[in-house]
Amino acid sequence: MTPERVADPGLQPERTFLAWQRTALAIGVNGALLCRNATVFSVLFGVVTLAVAVVLAWAAHRRYHSTRSRPVSGILLRIPGAAALSTALCVCLGVGVVAVALTS
Repeated sequence: MTPERVADPGLQPERTFLAWQRTALAIGVNGALLCRNATVFSVLFGVVTLAVAVVLAWAAHRRYHSTRSRPVSGILLRIPGAAALSTALCVCLGVGVVAVALTS
């Protein structure tokens, strides 16, 4: 019987977790700034952005703790499309900010 190994004994999972936390924080701050504007479009867009930031932070937290506690042979929790989601959100956020700036 072979002993169980941790998926990655180094600091890479922690660095990835911290990077996703920074990404979620930056998206959340931008969403909060959008909520400051008085238009319905900007507040709605800001609330959706804040919700996505919370989901990204939660998924990063879950992923980090699943990689720390499961052996290599186990099935690791994946964040399906997290990179594509955050990229699409950043593009939409940029378009939304420009739209809010042009309508204000």
